[in-house]
Amino acid sequence: MRDDQTTRRRMLTLGAAAMGAAALGAAEIVTAPGAAAADGDPVLLAATNQANNPTIIEMVDSGESGLVVRSRSDDGSVVGINDSNDGYGMRATGLYLGLDAVGGEIGVYSVSDYGTGVKALTYDGVAVHASTAVDAGLALDINGAVHLSRSGRAVIPKGRRSMNVPAGIRDTTSVVATLQAHQSGVSIEAAVPHPGQGTFTIWLNKPATATLPVAWLLID
Repeated sequence: MRDDQTTRRRMLTLGAAAMGAAALGAAEIVTAPGAAAADGDPVLLAATNQANNPTIIEMVDSGESGLVVRSRSDDGSVVGINDSNDGYGMRATGLYLGLDAVGGEIGVYSVSDYGTGVKALTYDGVAVHASTAVDAGLALDINGAVHLSRSGRAVIPKGRRSMNVPAGIRDTTSVVATLQAHQSGVSIEAAVPHPGQGTFTIWLNKPATATLPVAWLLID
């Protein structure tokens, strides 16, 4: 895998070259007089093309790709650069697949210097679905700490044998609970979900001899 810093430097260099080509008069980019095409002009290869409106390629019932770019460099075949603070470098929309990426080693590689590398959102489905085609594969491989919003820690007071915990319990939810401190002879007897109430109850085999923390995790 290519070093992240090298990749970012390449992107920054490409962005600077694209924006400054006209001012610098680089012969590799501007090869002919009037090469900077404008609205209504043909797109010129090996030139900086400027326009105030989007360029649209529409394929009507052809069953073929609208645009194919082939490259043999060690950079991207298509590079999208957006200088807006809230814009997108690349956006894909489809009725079935928004983006189809196939890689010999890595299908999608995402890097963020200070934020989130990959963010997925769904309104009524599955935000991230990972699967493997054969048993030898891994559907999910995580290297680093993991934060799960449907998890937490409850503290059972001294002398109590049970505690009710509010959580997002659903009909399909299973609760995993483990003690986070040792008390001789005290153990978790059960973690019982209550879907209708949105809670679950932690039961001990006998009353806690001191305040007792319990870690819990919800699985659907």
